Amino acid sequence: MEKEKLSTELKGMVGENSLSERTWNDYLDNSVMPFLPSEEDKRGEYLAKHANVLKSFNGQLNNEVATRVNDFKKNYKPDPPKQTIEPQKPEKEDEKLSDIESRLKKFEDAELAKQTAAKKQKMLDDAVMLMKEDGVLDETVLELILPLLEINENTTVEDLAKAGKTKYDKAYAKLNIDSYVPAYGGGYGGGISKKDKDAYMDHLKQTGRITE
Repeated sequence: MEKEKLSTELKGMVGENSLSERTWNDYLDNSVMPFLPSEEDKRGEYLAKHANVLKSFNGQLNNEVATRVNDFKKNYKPDPPKQTIEPQKPEKEDEKLSDIESRLKKFEDAELAKQTAAKKQKMLDDAVMLMKEDGVLDETVLELILPLLEINENTTVEDLAKAGKTKYDKAYAKLNIDSYVPAYGGGYGGGISKKDKDAYMDHLKQTGRITE
């Protein structure tokens, strides 16, 4: 769906609002477009949720502007006629809006960061499951290499598991003087005989990593 079409549909759901074009586009680019469902039948519900968020933002914006204007009118007292100092001018309306939009932008950025972090953690958890199925057994070494894994928008769970297994094998070999490499399995590193697997299990018992 093109951005213009998506924006038009979302504006129709939100209705009349006081959000600036900059704020609208920032929200669309950072909070709506990146997580837009590919399934057509799910987009209506997805956009409806964002429409409710934008309505809430707009209500907060209008309420805060009105409150500030009313407070100024209520508290403003003109200087005595003989006083030469000019009364303080009220804060410009566009400066008020800019301050509110700045805080709104920070909230949007925080929400996007939270969603991105959750998405990366889910990929990492799925990759760890694949790695364990492929023979990654030493939890200590696993914890050491996980922070080294890089995730970008093109990374798949399978890519992450493959890269993690490679780093795991190298780290394990360096941490064990006998250079025993544990991550056997057919998924990424080829097969292993029952004899070798039994030998590795004996190795884990002897080094205290597992017990009987």
